Amino acid sequence: MNIFVLEDDSEVLDVIKLYLEDIKADKHFFLDSHEALEVAEKKKVDLLITDIFMPKMNGLEVISTFREKHPECKIIAISAGGESGGFVKSLVLDEALTQGASCAIKKPFLQADLICEIERLFTL
Repeated sequence: MNIFVLEDDSEVLDVIKLYLEDIKADKHFFLDSHEALEVAEKKKVDLLITDIFMPKMNGLEVISTFREKHPECKIIAISAGGESGGFVKSLVLDEALTQGASCAIKKPFLQADLICEIERLFTL
């Protein structure tokens, strides 16, 4: 299994790396959406975990692109809601589901929350 994690905050990315440490899979971690998409052209992607609010290309655009090129890929959208607070957070995660995310998790989240969603997605 190939897992791609796209998160523009290096500290959050490091936490997710630790959260996924015990999962037996090839894991690829990206700070830049364009780099993730470039690598995805050469690899099958089984799971994408992507932040929503990122520079250059936002997570909603990434989700749409992955849906087109990797229709079988499971996608977990993650977001703290950006600078606008909780109302936008709720709406953007709903929009991520509309764009094709398999599920959405609000930041901050616990390791157990992420692992539970991954297990749920791959046992359905």
